[in-house]
Amino acid sequence: MQKGQGGHTLPCRFTLSTPRNPAKSGLVHTSLTQAQSSVVFSSCRLHNITFGNAYFVLAQVAMTRVLYRLYLRGGISEEEWDYRIRQPHITYGPFNLRPYLDKGWFEDGGGGEFMNATSYLLYQLPFMTLSAAMKRRHDSKRGLRLSNGAPPFSDLLTFDRFLYRARLVKKQAAAFFGHPLFFEIACATYNPLKVESLRLAALEWMRRVQTRDSPDSKAENVEQDEVLAVQDRPVVFAHTGSSFGNMDPILPSEYPLPPSHPLSPYSLLPHPAKAGYVTPPPLSSSASAADLTPTIMLEDWTERIHHRPGGAYLGASTWRGRLKMFAHYDGNVLEEGLVREWVRKSRKLCCGISVGYIRRVRMNTPRAQQRYKLDCETKTYH
Repeated sequence: MQKGQGGHTLPCRFTLSTPRNPAKSGLVHTSLTQAQSSVVFSSCRLHNITFGNAYFVLAQVAMTRVLYRLYLRGGISEEEWDYRIRQPHITYGPFNLRPYLDKGWFEDGGGGEFMNATSYLLYQLPFMTLSAAMKRRHDSKRGLRLSNGAPPFSDLLTFDRFLYRARLVKKQAAAFFGHPLFFEIACATYNPLKVESLRLAALEWMRRVQTRDSPDSKAENVEQDEVLAVQDRPVVFAHTGSSFGNMDPILPSEYPLPPSHPLSPYSLLPHPAKAGYVTPPPLSSSASAADLTPTIMLEDWTERIHHRPGGAYLGASTWRGRLKMFAHYDGNVLEEGLVREWVRKSRKLCCGISVGYIRRVRMNTPRAQQRYKLDCETKTYH
């Protein structure tokens, strides 16, 4: 199946009018402890993948488990289920385009300018991760094994297949960034399409406002508000999202910043955000400890995104050693309970990848043995 065709997502109330109706933004978030986060990142490094590579696969497996539970309870019909299990998992996420712009401009302060310089990268994973669950379902002797109303993660995707899909994400990203016309594609394909879609949505919204009192308009509204089945939509993105990475360098937790921090005006380290600004004289050796003691401490933070109509954004970031996972969604289309369950299962699977799967690695290297020992000593993940 070609990219841009098919796909599916969580059950939702998507209508013809959804793209032009303002979204009702919702937020669900969770986090891991520092110890849990450390093992997650160590596991990814051990298998030569990034957490961003693994995150899309984690989200797909977690979504599959949510859908399977709904299917077994009768919330998804046989016809819809047969359609879903054959569909790819299509998603896309933003990336920072700023480093790929003019190098001189970037180094002279462009890297720190307040502006939006992003583009989007499309990913496509194979069909739903059913694995052993499908075999057990059709095996009258063994039967379908369930855990909390759905097959366990181990029956949905083996660790080898998990690594394959994570590396598939990595391969798709490498092919995009390594394309000879990468910059032209990033700049010329997505943004014009986005602008055109928004323009058409605005024009249609204006037309409906002007004709909303006419009899024909009322009949049209009824048709426009009918919920579309997932198989009736030409392309369905499972979600959008990305991993922001480590936020510590750009979101310090202590203010005023210590002179050792690259963003501090007293730091001698160059930084694009400080280019063009007058550097104050360095602190004298007689500066008291009180002058260097932080007076404002940032305990925590959260992100707020007014999500576009009709979907969900799954993100992640690391701050002060803790992995944070969150989902922004359109409450007019998606139910909070399903989104919350999806995020919760993504978190559980994230810990399971680090604990349950790492034990299946061949312990033929000192590094693998060390990671395995660390994993076994961490009891809180089970």
